[in-house]
Amino acid sequence: MNLNYEENCVMTAPGLVIKGGGSPTVKFVNTIYSKANGLVGTPKGAADCPNLATSIGEGPNSPVITNIPAKHARYFTLLTTIDPTTSVQTLSWVHGPDFSELTDIGRTQYINPGDSHKAIVGYVGIINGSAADFIPGTTALDAGGIAVIYQDAFGFTGA
Repeated sequence: MNLNYEENCVMTAPGLVIKGGGSPTVKFVNTIYSKANGLVGTPKGAADCPNLATSIGEGPNSPVITNIPAKHARYFTLLTTIDPTTSVQTLSWVHGPDFSELTDIGRTQYINPGDSHKAIVGYVGIINGSAADFIPGTTALDAGGIAVIYQDAFGFTGA
């Protein structure tokens, strides 16, 4: 199976979206099937994702989450880990550095790939075009001046 799929991967599109109007929460609407670290996870049905405020940062020191300043953006990476005893999947966020929302959007260098023992479920890019800080886990994802990019991560690497 690893010949056709990435070793650590989500094998179905999670369908990342906002939980609802005025919400700071991301959810996934499809069942997630994944494998990571040599384990196949039990299917995880549609659910809310962890609060973005629980995200850890890039690098070995895992800095705590901070607000996204006005006119800046940040990518959050949703990861899943699989319990070796129960095969239950657990979700968590990591984030990359902030960057200018005017000039740098779309560069993969700003994406934190997370731990190599976890599978990437998807990415959420928060683009703060407002005049105020975006507060992860508090500011609504559809607030004025805020744009959000939801990207599912799944698929083949080739034969």
